[in-house]
Amino acid sequence: MKAKLTSRLFFLGLLGGAIASLRGADLPIGRSNDPLRLSIERLEQRPADPAATVAAARQRLARSIQQLRQYLARANGETAKSWSQWLSLAQLSQELESERPNIDFLGALEERLYQNKDGLELPAFVNLRRDLHSLLTACDYAAAASPEELYRQRLAELSERLSRLELEPNETEAHHAGALLGWLESLDDTGAAVAREARSRLCRTNAVGQASGRLANYLLTRSVYERNYIAETVLGSFTHGVAITQGRVLFATVPNNEQGTLEIHLQGRVVCPSNVADRRRISVHNSSFTSIDARKQMFLDDQGLHLARAAASSSTNIEIQDVDARRIMQRLVWRRASRMMPEAEALTSRRAESEAASKLDQQASSALGNMNTIFSQKIRAPLIRLNALPEQMHFWTDATHLRLSLNQHNESQLSVASPTPSFSSSYDLGGSVHESMINNLCESLLGGETIHDEQWLEVMHLLLGERPRQLWVHDRAERWAVVLAHQQPLVAQMQNDRFGMTLRLAEVQRGDQALRGSVEVEARFVPKIDRDGPWLLRDGELVIRVADNIDPQSASSLRTFLTRKFGAVFPAELHFYGLMPPAGGTMGKLCQLRPAEFSSRGGWLSVAYALAGEQ
Repeated sequence: MKAKLTSRLFFLGLLGGAIASLRGADLPIGRSNDPLRLSIERLEQRPADPAATVAAARQRLARSIQQLRQYLARANGETAKSWSQWLSLAQLSQELESERPNIDFLGALEERLYQNKDGLELPAFVNLRRDLHSLLTACDYAAAASPEELYRQRLAELSERLSRLELEPNETEAHHAGALLGWLESLDDTGAAVAREARSRLCRTNAVGQASGRLANYLLTRSVYERNYIAETVLGSFTHGVAITQGRVLFATVPNNEQGTLEIHLQGRVVCPSNVADRRRISVHNSSFTSIDARKQMFLDDQGLHLARAAASSSTNIEIQDVDARRIMQRLVWRRASRMMPEAEALTSRRAESEAASKLDQQASSALGNMNTIFSQKIRAPLIRLNALPEQMHFWTDATHLRLSLNQHNESQLSVASPTPSFSSSYDLGGSVHESMINNLCESLLGGETIHDEQWLEVMHLLLGERPRQLWVHDRAERWAVVLAHQQPLVAQMQNDRFGMTLRLAEVQRGDQALRGSVEVEARFVPKIDRDGPWLLRDGELVIRVADNIDPQSASSLRTFLTRKFGAVFPAELHFYGLMPPAGGTMGKLCQLRPAEFSSRGGWLSVAYALAGEQ
């Protein structure tokens, strides 16, 4: 009831703003004079021409093939040959010129382009995948008994679903509307413009996170202590002695609305208690004190981590302690050394600044450079290959926190989320995900995938820190696997302090047998929190729903089997002991984070931590 009331109030707020500003673009989709509704109505009156749609799709795909060939021509011969064979480019070109292309071949090739294979994230391959999908959609549209009638029916359905979504968002309507928009966008440029307009109206942030500068300081601050022997020529004199460097490396957030900005701050001093500067037969004994302030900024955006060059400032004070020279020369040496003192101090400061900046650059690159590689190659690239990269990923910083917001959807999905929950500034680590984010991401990553028994076992080992007996894999156990549904393989629901998950299966494999048919496994949990962290208490028993087309005897056996296996995946109490940080080291410091919030409401699941004693 609360979620419905919130949605209606939000809708009324939009309507009130529209009346006040007299801007038709802000009108709800259900209104007859709303620009989006008018655009959809115009499309209904002029359905896309089937022949023209196929011809345009062929031309776009031909351009993509040519661009890919040009890209491969710049690679070495073996690489180009391997990719051409893997993609069957010769056959693809033949099918493109055929009056009736082989749809089965094109469909299999499209599926191949969604594999998590290195290189498929590059623009030339992504463009080929997109335009191949458009051609398949256009061919399917042209093959319909009455393409124009199909077009009108789907546009009418889209209009109704979009109207209902603005009144009362829900995942079922969003899923169907997103698929219709993806279909419409693939047909022609006019449909693509309407799809973009609809997404701009309905797609909202569906994941947020924050981490405090205080937490970064706690985890990463370290003391610096070095004792080095120096031997160098300064102002024509050979200077030698011991330099003791002491300092601290601190971290802070720098306010920046465009990208996340963190600053590494080195505060220290270099003390040389007893240096000797020798020149000919004269030795000047001195001590020096140099204060150093070095800073280096890091920028975080959707492309990864970028490091700026370090900059340093310093101030040096040199004190002459004694002069070792013939008596007749001592007064002259004292006067000359005193006159050269400012120049020596300035030179020492410049050298200290250069060395401090250089060391800070080297250490930051060594420690953080690998993080950018991990983000680019292990996170961003696979998400692009699987069409799961968030449409929008925004990092920014204020005086106390690094913050992140995501809009997770692809061209066939919507992210119709309620307003994002707010976090207390006392939380050092926190995040909220909307159910649409989980559903969209899982559909892209898991749709149609086969999950084997060993994988279920390892996932639960990771979460629980132990392997549940029901999932053990050994010679005497029946091997099994499940094939997840292509559409909505996992549906999450977060309402009324309940966290629900429904796994949707297309096939269950047991030994040599495969049972095909729609099966759903549903579990509901109550979020709990204690001193050890967040955990989930199952609300009731597992619910196993089996399609009617499966015979009763097989359905009964299947329910018993799935209840035993998924009773271990969704246990009565789900404690995440396997995710607890190890003792000792930097990661061990995470044990000082105390759970502060774990809740499920309004479509959002939120979890937050605060450093002990800092709440």
